[in-house]
Amino acid sequence: MENTPIRSARAEDSGSVHRLLCLLEDTNLDPDVTERIFGEILASPAHRVLVAECGGAVAGMLHLRVEAQLHHAGIVAEIMELCVAEEFRARGIGAQLVAAAQGEAKAMGAPLLEVACNRRREAAHRFYEREGFSRSHFRFSRQIA
Repeated sequence: MENTPIRSARAEDSGSVHRLLCLLEDTNLDPDVTERIFGEILASPAHRVLVAECGGAVAGMLHLRVEAQLHHAGIVAEIMELCVAEEFRARGIGAQLVAAAQGEAKAMGAPLLEVACNRRREAAHRFYEREGFSRSHFRFSRQIA
């Protein structure tokens, strides 16, 4: 595993983050909407977006949200999105992003790091289990519009 530089995302990373999110969701997301939401997230003290750089390119990204949750009676960190570009996979970049996110979460007072993952992403499930996450919850979704 090579060491990849991890840094906080900047507004100019919007295009790279958009590309990774489209890959993650296997769809074409509206770039203008993505850029607007990305800017809002970057401005929020409850969110961190980390990017991994390889040769000057954004190779991966992780979006972390940290908030107080009633059912935990405390602060919880959640990985909202994590994606590594296909050409950069199997280099340990995802693990490095998770480790960096864990450091951010700890610094923000969160003793717990959670992640929800689509059922169809079986390779991601194996990745999270290798990274020490356990399957402890079911997540349910319902379209309302």
